[in-house]
Amino acid sequence: MQRPKTRARRARRILWFSPSAWKTGVRSASAAASSAPALTAQQRRATIQAEADGALRAMIFGPAARPILDFCRHRLFISPVHLFALSLVAGLFAALFLTGGGSHPLLRFWAGIFLLGAAVLSICGGELAASRSQAPGTVWSTTTIRIVQGGIAAVVAFFALAGATRAAAVIDDSFWIWLVGIAAMASAGLHALSFDAARTEYVIGAGGGAAESRETLLELSIRAHEALLRGNSLRADFWRHYAKLRRMQQSLVSRAPQGSADTFWRLNRRRMIAWTLLSGDAQLFFIAVAAVVSAFWPDALLVVLWLIAAAGNALFGILLLMGWKSAKSRG
Repeated sequence: MQRPKTRARRARRILWFSPSAWKTGVRSASAAASSAPALTAQQRRATIQAEADGALRAMIFGPAARPILDFCRHRLFISPVHLFALSLVAGLFAALFLTGGGSHPLLRFWAGIFLLGAAVLSICGGELAASRSQAPGTVWSTTTIRIVQGGIAAVVAFFALAGATRAAAVIDDSFWIWLVGIAAMASAGLHALSFDAARTEYVIGAGGGAAESRETLLELSIRAHEALLRGNSLRADFWRHYAKLRRMQQSLVSRAPQGSADTFWRLNRRRMIAWTLLSGDAQLFFIAVAAVVSAFWPDALLVVLWLIAAAGNALFGILLLMGWKSAKSRG
């Protein structure tokens, strides 16, 4: 009689933010395929989404964001918009520090700190928006939160890579570094867009989200048409451009195969872990670490540019060629 209570107590400790959620999810995926699942439907969704977000968010950014969230959650005058704006400002300041930090190690060091702060504040904004999404009149849907977070990460990563390229070019006094930097900037954007599509397919295929969260191009066209009928041309243009973006993502990443969600979860966990290395969180983390390390070893900035432009593209190509693993392909 005591064993089921122990299992239930262990399952209730699974949190979206905690490192144990990510680790427990990995163990539970194997257990779910061989025995009765120990997780409720809500816990299963939270575990799958934590895996899809990656270990960096669960083990580094999440714990760092928790004190800020605890402070902001009970102060209604602090809105998610404030946190998103602070995240963007911190990221742009980091890019400015990198741009002028070619010969100033201290500026490069603080650029890395500000980049980490930008990532943490973006996560805080998303979590605060999600916690207040039930309030009347709110505009924070899951799609809106992910669009805002993805947009901030893309803008910050682009300008941070531009600043890192200039700093590395000043340090090494080489024109060829600009070519590597341009390749890294283009690659980072492509990787982040593809990761977002892969995350959506993984969460739905593994049973961690409703199938309706896979937005069809027809639904986006309807939203644009409705906005146009209301006379909101700006919103209509937004949904049209977003539809083009989703079309490009769908052309890059293959859809999750039909079949058992438990089987898909068990077979594709490792591939999703590899995909998280291409996420916006991972890119900001790598650039931030390189900026901090460059204060003591200046070549760290050049290393991160090569890491994104070469190793990142190699991993990206391999993941696209492999697609998703299914029970048939395994056999």
